Amino acid sequence: MVKINDKGWPVTVIPGDDYQRGQATALLLQRMGRAGEKLAPGQQPEIDRLLEFWYDAGYCVRAILTCLSVTPENTPQPQRQEGESLPEYLRSRMKKWYNESDAEEFSAARKPPQTGLQFEQWYANNRQRAANNGAYRQPRSPGVRGRQARDEIAALAASRRKSPLDRMREREERHAAALDSLAVTGHAPLPDIDLRAAEEMTTPRMVAAHAGHRSMPLLQPNVKAILERMRSERRGPTPAEKAVLRSTLLDNRHRSALGELEAASAEYDDAPGILSPDGSRMLAFLDRATSVETSLEAQIRLVMFAVDQDLGSDSRPPSASQPDDL
Repeated sequence: MVKINDKGWPVTVIPGDDYQRGQATALLLQRMGRAGEKLAPGQQPEIDRLLEFWYDAGYCVRAILTCLSVTPENTPQPQRQEGESLPEYLRSRMKKWYNESDAEEFSAARKPPQTGLQFEQWYANNRQRAANNGAYRQPRSPGVRGRQARDEIAALAASRRKSPLDRMREREERHAAALDSLAVTGHAPLPDIDLRAAEEMTTPRMVAAHAGHRSMPLLQPNVKAILERMRSERRGPTPAEKAVLRSTLLDNRHRSALGELEAASAEYDDAPGILSPDGSRMLAFLDRATSVETSLEAQIRLVMFAVDQDLGSDSRPPSASQPDDL
């Protein structure tokens, strides 16, 4: 739909949507001399709801202005009283234009004093009037020379436009040239750093700490009960059991991290003090760290097997042997 300037909304047009109703309401307040009036919070939405009924009933701005001036019996309407809000003024004056005989609660409106036009009808009439007066000219299609010039401009623009792949390659070349310009003269460039595989970058202590983090949730009685119940019933966890397992994992993640710090400090402190159960277990895992050349998963299973074998002993567990399945 064609939209016109907010200040150019015609007084004889019936607004059809929210945008047009906003234009019509602004024009109505301007014609009433209330365009700059400061409204209390909530009054503007109340005015919009009130006027929406009359717009839907076929009233235009000119018809509403007439209703605010005279009654259906053509008697003058009272002026706005002191202290009367703008919504109350509009409601009380427009109330007399309800059709009381057709419906209860004043749900029907009388015929508007001035018949309004639909926007499309007004727009067509306005263009026809402008054409009759010579103020409007129908745009002409370009001739042969115009079409030729348009095609030449399009071809020139397409020839200068590079493909996305070429633009990306040029950008990479500019970045490489910028980095090469930063190199110090007389020094060989730094060699490329080869990233080793994850298993080659791990250390035995990292493996032991990871194994301790994995094994701690299995020590919780509620976790053991859930796992035994699932194994005996051959099913997956219920939503309630999932919530318990999730909260236990989050809790043990913090506890194992604190236990690892406590165990690491105890290894390098002459007076480590009394360790918590989590700290003691993490210290046992760190003591099981080994430098055997096995895979990462095999090292984790080796450390967990060795610590679980000695779980509950008072002293540090001795060195463990590798399980048969590793």
